[in-house]
Amino acid sequence: MRSEQLHPGQGKGKIERLYAQLIAATPSGETVTISNSYFLPTRPLRDAIITAAARGVRFRLLLNASDAKDPAARVFGLAFRDELRRLWKRLPAEAIEVFEWQGSAKRNEASIHQKIAAFGRRGPILVGSANLDALSVSH
Repeated sequence: MRSEQLHPGQGKGKIERLYAQLIAATPSGETVTISNSYFLPTRPLRDAIITAAARGVRFRLLLNASDAKDPAARVFGLAFRDELRRLWKRLPAEAIEVFEWQGSAKRNEASIHQKIAAFGRRGPILVGSANLDALSVSH
């Protein structure tokens, strides 16, 4: 098992390129699963998703709800809904599933914060700290 650590300042866009490469390497018929607290794909990630979906890769996303209690999570949830509408126009209907994290007031859970991704059944699994939005992937 190989492990690599990326740290802030190690080259702009390295995480974005890594995600795009792993999406491109995911075999047809497999599923890319992403759980990220602030997911708003950049053009390279969006293009990688569209290209992979066209060849039969499916996507399963767990994101913060558009009505999350945390204001920043709510803003990203709403912004992703707009992005999702644009993606749905360019993807096969079955290519993407989106689940919204609702949290629990009883357990003091307002939003998710994890950054986890799996690329197919036998592909790599990423666990990290980078949000997947333009600001985060470029710095």
